[in-house]
Amino acid sequence: MVLLPLVGLTINDYRSERRQANASLEREGQLLLNKVRIEEEAALRQVRQTLQTMANADNMRTLSPDDCSALARRMLQASEGLSNIGAALPNGDLFCSAKPFEKGHSVADRTWFQEGIQGTGISRGQYLLGRVSKQHNVTFSYPMLDADGKPRALLFLGVTLAWFDRFTTGQALPEGWSSQLFHVDGTLISRYPDPELYRDKQLNAESLARLLEARRQGKNSVVMTGFDSIERLFMLAPLGIANEQLVASVAAPLSQTLQRIEQAFWQRLAVLAGLTLLSVLFGRYYLYRLIETWVKQTENAARLVARGDLSTRLPNAKMPKEFAVLNQRFNEMTSALQQREAQSLTDQQAIEALNHELTEKLATLQAAEQRLRLLSTAVEQSPTAIIITDVDARIVFVNEAFTRASGYSAAEAIGANPRILHSGQTPPETYAELWPTLLAGQTWRGEFMNQRKDGSRYLERATISPVRDAQGETTHYVSVKEDITEARRIEAELANQRNRLEQKVSQRTYELAVAKERAEAGNRSKSEFLANMSHEIRTPMNAIIGLNYLLLQSPLQPAQRDKLSKVSAAANHLLHIINDILDLSKIEAGKLLLENNTFSPRDLLGTVAELIRDQAVGKGLRVIIDSDALPRLVCGDANRLRQILLNFASNALKFTNQGSITLSGKVVVGDAQSWICRFAVSDTGIGIAPEDTGRLFNAFEQLDGSTTRRFGGTGLGLAIARHLAQLMDGEVGVDSTPGQGSTFWITTRLGRVSSPLLADEAPVVANWQPTQMQGRILLAEDDPINCEIAGELLSSAGLQVETAENGMAAVDLFEKAYFDLILMDVQMPVMNGLDATRRIRALPGGGEIPIVALTANAFSEDKEQCFAAGMSDFLAKPVDPDTLYQMLGKYLTETRQATAGLIKEADSIDRGQLSQDLERLASLLASGDVEASHLFARLAASLRAGWPEDYEILRQEISSFNYDAAFELLQALQEKIA
Repeated sequence: MVLLPLVGLTINDYRSERRQANASLEREGQLLLNKVRIEEEAALRQVRQTLQTMANADNMRTLSPDDCSALARRMLQASEGLSNIGAALPNGDLFCSAKPFEKGHSVADRTWFQEGIQGTGISRGQYLLGRVSKQHNVTFSYPMLDADGKPRALLFLGVTLAWFDRFTTGQALPEGWSSQLFHVDGTLISRYPDPELYRDKQLNAESLARLLEARRQGKNSVVMTGFDSIERLFMLAPLGIANEQLVASVAAPLSQTLQRIEQAFWQRLAVLAGLTLLSVLFGRYYLYRLIETWVKQTENAARLVARGDLSTRLPNAKMPKEFAVLNQRFNEMTSALQQREAQSLTDQQAIEALNHELTEKLATLQAAEQRLRLLSTAVEQSPTAIIITDVDARIVFVNEAFTRASGYSAAEAIGANPRILHSGQTPPETYAELWPTLLAGQTWRGEFMNQRKDGSRYLERATISPVRDAQGETTHYVSVKEDITEARRIEAELANQRNRLEQKVSQRTYELAVAKERAEAGNRSKSEFLANMSHEIRTPMNAIIGLNYLLLQSPLQPAQRDKLSKVSAAANHLLHIINDILDLSKIEAGKLLLENNTFSPRDLLGTVAELIRDQAVGKGLRVIIDSDALPRLVCGDANRLRQILLNFASNALKFTNQGSITLSGKVVVGDAQSWICRFAVSDTGIGIAPEDTGRLFNAFEQLDGSTTRRFGGTGLGLAIARHLAQLMDGEVGVDSTPGQGSTFWITTRLGRVSSPLLADEAPVVANWQPTQMQGRILLAEDDPINCEIAGELLSSAGLQVETAENGMAAVDLFEKAYFDLILMDVQMPVMNGLDATRRIRALPGGGEIPIVALTANAFSEDKEQCFAAGMSDFLAKPVDPDTLYQMLGKYLTETRQATAGLIKEADSIDRGQLSQDLERLASLLASGDVEASHLFARLAASLRAGWPEDYEILRQEISSFNYDAAFELLQALQEKIA
């Protein structure tokens, strides 16, 4: 009997523990399902907001499929958890979709369409497999109604179940628990864990029956076997988002949860049964000594437990084993009760956490309300006038900006019609366009000429838009207005200013165009003038030099020869001045072309040094050459570089009375194709003041008039040097200190020579003597004097000459007779030389005959015109006799044979005899006797064969009648020969 209360208490505790365990499981499951409902509500809000936003968008005004589909795609990209967005016509034909669809696709059979087309709000969700999106989703619809309340189109939106997947994957479920989403037919849609393992599986028949029965009875939980064959307690939550077609659940395994309780129960019953048996056997023995004491302790402990003191424990020391076991079980029971109390406390804390979460969401809603109030304040304080009217055009709200702009107070405006602002000056067409636009649910933009309360007029730019409620019905109109009176006045002023400015710009542009045309015409006139001047000066110069040359060939008295020599020197000086002027004009016109041949920069420095050495020695100056840092061979224009350095050296010689002149060169930088070399001429002369160095390289500049008178010169040399340096991809400059000296330098780009064998060698052509040529020459020249001179030069060379006074006569003579070569003047009356050449080239035999141009036009385009007309070569007037003979020898066959013979003869000439001849040549050069040119012609073969470079430089100076420079070169050559 003593044990019966314990047995009853054990059974009662077992039932209580089981009920409490199930209740705890249901509470925990429902807490989790509450979060599912929160996610469901968030998804429903997103559906409503998205459909209403799309219905109110400007893109939906005309129901354009392209505009609608573009809007749907943007909204689909901007939203999460949506499978598709689109619209259908009232007949069910799909005309708009964020996902591609086939034309003619109909959704008229869909429940969501049938409900939506008959309603005025958002339809109930329908769970289905989308035909366009190919995804399981819950689809909603929302009608777009016209002014008569008839549907214009039906918007639809598919919500995926991603929100449930976020819930399942984001929850930390207890061990062995699972979350799942069912269809009402028992099909599993989503499950966690192992979502893919059980997706689309079907509940067995018994479990499906239990589920349907629980749904029918409205229960929130059911015990059934899950897909993993484990019996679980399923907590259920039908989803309103899918019209309760879907059921969300959280399941806890019963065996895992109740196994411990059942084991404890059976253990207690076993212990109690054993105690009962022992009591029967040893009852009498323990009746007075132990049982009563134990029963009393047990009663006291049970009383304390009943009062709520779950920390009460029965002692185990010095007790019989059976009583100790009973006490232990009692203690275990109280421990279990204490654990359940702790679990209840945990559940309470979970409920409090849920309450905290709900509080936070409430705070979020309050913050949204605060933002709404802030928006309202912003509207009230907006600098632009804002008016809100109802659908009957009665003003219900105006902000302060409106009252300031119109002069009406808010009390005066509210309830009135906006026509209180009418001035009568707004075009009727404006109002005719306004109301149809607003009634169509579209935004209208335009301008009003309104009138204030005080009668003054002002221009407003207005934007009026309909305001719709949750069902898409227009309830109000909001107008945002801006006073643009002042802006329009400023725009008008700006337009006037712009027109005046454009007129000024046009006038200035015209003036600049006229000035440009005048400048270009001036440049053309300048070029034509220089070309004509070149021709007019060179033609008489040709006669002067030619006649002087012929006179010097005749027997003369010493006084006569001396005077003619001075005439030659003066003519040569004048020719140099003309060449400098023409060089400068060619450079300024961009018509000067550089040559590209192989030469030794070291030898070039040596040549320049030799040209000034005698005069330097005469002044007691030392000439120093520093060329070891230069490459042996380079490619470039040696003549132009020599011209620049000789100009530097001549200036140094002029302005230096004691000390030395140093010519140096070095490589500044190099690459695989070229070097940048720097050449310099330094002296110890009078120097130049820093403020004067900037003018040195300007054309026609001298430091002062006294310098010009003392030292002479045109002031062109340094200007030409500067331009030539630029053409050579370099520059020139000067470093000078007054009283200490100056250094003039140039940098130039020179090409590399890969092998000495690639060096350009000029053809070996001797200076010709009258007995060395045979042939018949046609000379076309209109100037009688030049014709006479050229005829005598040709005849003295053993050639037969026929003359023609113009191009037409030359063509006639060529048709009648045979000629070996034609010398053709370019500028002639009747027919010029260019046209005559073209005519001759077209005649039989005219394609092979050499035609050499004789012209006083020395510009590069003149040479190009000659070659374009078909001429073979080019000679510029005044013609040097040696150059003329060399040109003839280039084209006459017998001349070339004579050249080879002369070279052989030159190799065999005795050096002693050659030295004597050079002494005589030096004497002639020193006295300025033009006989020097003839003597040099006879010595040309020997000099060309033995000293080709020195010969070439000497030939250029003698052919230019620069006898002073030629004399200095000849002295250097004599030292080499000696």
